[in-house]
Amino acid sequence: MYTSGTWTAIFRALRKRERMRKPATGLHTDTNAILAGLLLLFAALWLGAYMTGKLDTMQETLRPHLPSWFALANLLILPITCALAGSHSLSFRTGLIFVLIFVAQLSVLGLSAEKYRVAKGLVTVFLYYETFSFSSRNGTVES
Repeated sequence: MYTSGTWTAIFRALRKRERMRKPATGLHTDTNAILAGLLLLFAALWLGAYMTGKLDTMQETLRPHLPSWFALANLLILPITCALAGSHSLSFRTGLIFVLIFVAQLSVLGLSAEKYRVAKGLVTVFLYYETFSFSSRNGTVES
């Protein structure tokens, strides 16, 4: 069991750790703002490509070059990439890399739909559940 002295030592160590953290510099904040803007631009371009049918053309171009196991591997790895992309425990830059990988995997999700229709539907439902259930817990702010 923890005694009150143990809890006091734990809280002191946590406060000391918080004081030792360096505050964000102006350059770090500016870089994050630029990366966030690029992410929004990338999302807009992806939506435009999706609406104009360019993603279908891309999938047809990639199909002969991908191995036969790619469709199933994409379905299995997609939820893990989604969890890493939405994780608040990673730095912004690392999270950005996982977001870009996640969008690329979503772009070729149509290739998986041809062979594994039920699995694609289950993965899609799980992604919605994961996004709105698991990811929202990471972003809670304590006052």
